[in-house]
Amino acid sequence: MQNIQNSINEENYLRVIEICEEFEMTNTDDEVSVENHPYYGLQLLSHLILQDTVNARFTWKRTPESVKQNKVIQYIWAIGRFMWERNYEEVFNTIKNTNWPETYVQLLQKLEENFRENTINLISRSYNSITLKSFCEKTGYSPQDAINEIQAKEWEFDEDKSIIRPVIQNEENFSTDQLNQLKKLTDYVAYLAQ
Repeated sequence: MQNIQNSINEENYLRVIEICEEFEMTNTDDEVSVENHPYYGLQLLSHLILQDTVNARFTWKRTPESVKQNKVIQYIWAIGRFMWERNYEEVFNTIKNTNWPETYVQLLQKLEENFRENTINLISRSYNSITLKSFCEKTGYSPQDAINEIQAKEWEFDEDKSIIRPVIQNEENFSTDQLNQLKKLTDYVAYLAQ
């Protein structure tokens, strides 16, 4: 588990996935029990942090039934399902309202941060205007936190109508994000080719 914790601290989620997959391959279903379930939960969360819901689904499908019976694993998969369904509000509600074991807290904080930032970027590119209520539902923010975020991003906010007018993020940042995603994809493909 120390290798996993080091990879989490370094935010190297592909390495976390790799370690968990090694565990999967070296243990038969007979050897897997609820005590071993952190590997599956960590693998699912790492896929979700990387916004890779497709591989999260495949991980869930091959997770042994004995592990799937664990409530924590069920909650983690519920987050993945909500991400897949684009049910933003339930993603944040499940993260906030579940009593998580310490093993998962750091990954869940990163997932919440990444998912929120990706959602805000999507809103900035997709909406000319959005209500404060809808923005809060999609980002998991309270109204006051949402207003603080809006002000920090220098978006327009009409208090009388509770309407937010996003500003499209600067193209330079968008290109940097695309390059980072391309690098992650390249690393992942290189890993699969090994």
